[in-house]
Amino acid sequence: MISLGSYSPYIAEFFNTISNIPLFCLSVLGICQCRKQGYGLRFQLGYWTLLIIALGSAAFHGTLTRAGQAADEVPMVLATSVFLYQILERGRSEVNRTLAGFLLVYVTAFALVYVLLPQYFGFFLAAYIFGVLTIYYLSSKVCPSLNIAHTATLTSVLHLQSAT
Repeated sequence: MISLGSYSPYIAEFFNTISNIPLFCLSVLGICQCRKQGYGLRFQLGYWTLLIIALGSAAFHGTLTRAGQAADEVPMVLATSVFLYQILERGRSEVNRTLAGFLLVYVTAFALVYVLLPQYFGFFLAAYIFGVLTIYYLSSKVCPSLNIAHTATLTSVLHLQSAT
């Protein structure tokens, strides 16, 4: 068994920390491609949230601190909100300010309660699972041609990446 800090005295979980490098690189590539192709801000925001997740996950696994855990988990709920917005606004060119405002208030309220609540992990888990299940449900409604196995695989991949 590998002990804490055995690969580096500066990084608590070395491999969990560096496993975020591919997500970081792909996020930067996605942001650049969105700009190059002229895609809207909502698509760039999706990649930005993935980039923030990569940085937050590296911060958590590199330090194993409460602040690092918050930097890991709060962006995951932010990302689910951005992805929900993308699904709900599929095919629309104008910004739905009401929906965007509601999701912004939701994420802000979540972050405040997360910071203030002593039992924050259960709260995070409930909010994140709710977001992922909502994305899953809406995706099946928006694109019914996706079979359940493909959607489940995609959801599993997203979950595994966010769990690192």
